[in-house]
Amino acid sequence: MEKQYHKGLTITFWVVAAILGIHYIFIYLPHAVDKGIFSIGSLIIPAIILLVIWLLKRNAEKKLNGNTPEKQLEDNPKNGYTSSTQHQVKEQTLDNTLKEFSRQFTEEQKTIIIWFLVKIANSDGDANAKEEQQLSQIMELLDYDMSNTKIQAIALTVAEYPVSKLNEIVLTLDTSLREWFVITAFSLIVCDGEVKDKEIESSVYYSSIFGFSVEEHDEIIKKATALYGNFNKK
Repeated sequence: MEKQYHKGLTITFWVVAAILGIHYIFIYLPHAVDKGIFSIGSLIIPAIILLVIWLLKRNAEKKLNGNTPEKQLEDNPKNGYTSSTQHQVKEQTLDNTLKEFSRQFTEEQKTIIIWFLVKIANSDGDANAKEEQQLSQIMELLDYDMSNTKIQAIALTVAEYPVSKLNEIVLTLDTSLREWFVITAFSLIVCDGEVKDKEIESSVYYSSIFGFSVEEHDEIIKKATALYGNFNKK
């Protein structure tokens, strides 16, 4: 039960993070630029939301592990539990969280996701600098190293798969992780401030391989942007 709860919080954290990022880039920034205003305060509510979810997830992780670095240090106060040590523990916890998220995907699934996202970024020509930066961050999130010879071999194999095989592989993912792909693809499209029809068409096509119809694709994006809009109004 605790493992499922922790997994649910992990997925929720990254889905909400993606939603907040999309809204900020696609809705708030254009509005702020048009009106010539920018408020750091607009970041406060999203930051609080993410912080609350992260703290809940971190607490669940402590209960799940039962023997975290923090617990070991607290049990032995004489072993030098300094502020520097606390910082190292926090970094380790965050690193473990990122690794846990990436472990929910197989190497084949990661390869398919990156391949599709690259296709979307290049659908209107070559990917620009902002799109390349976004792709690098996504690869880092997924712990995906294209210089790894094993990954390169998998990529060559996946490139030969028919669409039906690709569809079969990604449909084994939880619905929330497949929705994460749709949201991530959309964030990639809007990261440069321009939304082009070819990119949207490409996103719809690759989302269909993840099991979503055009209507479902649009609804996922609509809910994501609306959810962030509600957060920003409060």
